[in-house]
Amino acid sequence: MRFLFPVSASSSKVFTQGQGNSCTYTWPDGSMYMGQWEANAINGRGHYMGRDGREFQGMWRGAVIHGCGRYSWPDGRTFKGNYFEDQKHGFGTFTWQDGRRFDGFWAQGKQHGHGITYKADGTILKEGVWKRGQFAPDAPSPATAAPAKAEA
Repeated sequence: MRFLFPVSASSSKVFTQGQGNSCTYTWPDGSMYMGQWEANAINGRGHYMGRDGREFQGMWRGAVIHGCGRYSWPDGRTFKGNYFEDQKHGFGTFTWQDGRRFDGFWAQGKQHGHGITYKADGTILKEGVWKRGQFAPDAPSPATAAPAKAEA
């Protein structure tokens, strides 16, 4: 989700400068961003509310989600964790509408690395390693993998 902002005088209809580097920006469709702003782009901590009900609260860099934050969808799904250049990356928790959740590692927007999927009641459904979004039950967990041999 990359945001580009007009620099023309007509943008004053939807852009309100706040104090310091904080602002509020409203798109013509009614979506809104409130938060830090630098060099005509969203940078720092901010809150995006989409007209369609999507919402993100957290860190931005160069007008893309980057750092820690919480994303929610109108159907009840949420993701709380780390982003790198607008994709889930690092540790995070994804929760489905029915209460199931995945706690684990992500890379390039997909489950990748060790993780655990839980039922809504907290019972473990799956635990192990994911690769590019797919559960890989035969893959060694980083915690149980054999240590690398030291070179002489």
